[in-house]
Amino acid sequence: RPIDGPPLTIRADAATGFQALVNDRILKSHNISLEIGRHKNRNKNPVAERAIQELQGEIRRQDPTGNPLSALQLTTAVNRLNSRIRQRGLSSYEMWIQREQFTNQQISVSDKQLIEAQHNYRQANHLPSALSKNPAGRIPSSPPINVGDIVYLNTDLHKHHARDRYLVVESKGNWCHLRKFAGNQLRNAMYLVKHSECLLVPTDTNLRSDASQHNAVDQVDSDSDDNISDEDVYAKPTQHNVPQTPPDPLPVPPAISAPVESLPSTAVSANEAEMPTSTTQPVASTTLPTSTRPRRRIRLPARYDDYDMSTS
Repeated sequence: RPIDGPPLTIRADAATGFQALVNDRILKSHNISLEIGRHKNRNKNPVAERAIQELQGEIRRQDPTGNPLSALQLTTAVNRLNSRIRQRGLSSYEMWIQREQFTNQQISVSDKQLIEAQHNYRQANHLPSALSKNPAGRIPSSPPINVGDIVYLNTDLHKHHARDRYLVVESKGNWCHLRKFAGNQLRNAMYLVKHSECLLVPTDTNLRSDASQHNAVDQVDSDSDDNISDEDVYAKPTQHNVPQTPPDPLPVPPAISAPVESLPSTAVSANEAEMPTSTTQPVASTTLPTSTRPRRRIRLPARYDDYDMSTS
């Protein structure tokens, strides 16, 4: 830019080195200022990001192995990228010096027409780009966010830890200012984000209000609270009874619905009475109460197969 020309604004990302140059007095003396993009916006400088992507693609085509580049290889990749014919019929080299890159002849190019053509091309590409990135056509939801709420950010995805929490300190229209939680500490830095980029975190008060509608046992009259001692409170924990629909009774087979006949413990055959005392095992009563639930058949062990266990 000329020394005495109009002010110049440079858009940069939120890197630490750029943040230190925002109020640099040397740049201000030359009418140069830096515009830092939003910290939580990954697409804060799309023109520069697209230029870097094109250079990376050219480097991959030149050296697919991904080895470290030398100064000569980097210069060759940049020259190839600048000599590529663009959508407007000219290369970057020709638009910059206004000369044909092969014959070096003068080219009549209007910078204003190039800027307008580039702007119209990007505006026309917005709708196809949005459709390709969102085929379902869903509109991002914007939750109702108020001051004091705790939110997550959609872009804060990490492999090794959960999302960071943020406290809403100000809300204006579709924008809000957030402050980050670092453990139990609240950072001083403020971030400007859209409501559609936030995920509202349900607080404990909301969960308790929903659960209180189902806890009828916790509702005690104020008159009886004075008669309750500390021993009564700690003797029995509070039970939260949630009303549930009783399950339908299971159908009982007719063959098992009747009670099982009991075997008397005094019924011992003559053969068993003649056995020694050490091997004689009394048979306990197997009388079972009548139940509506099905039960397995009770069978004697196999060692009683040689004995007559009839009740006659």
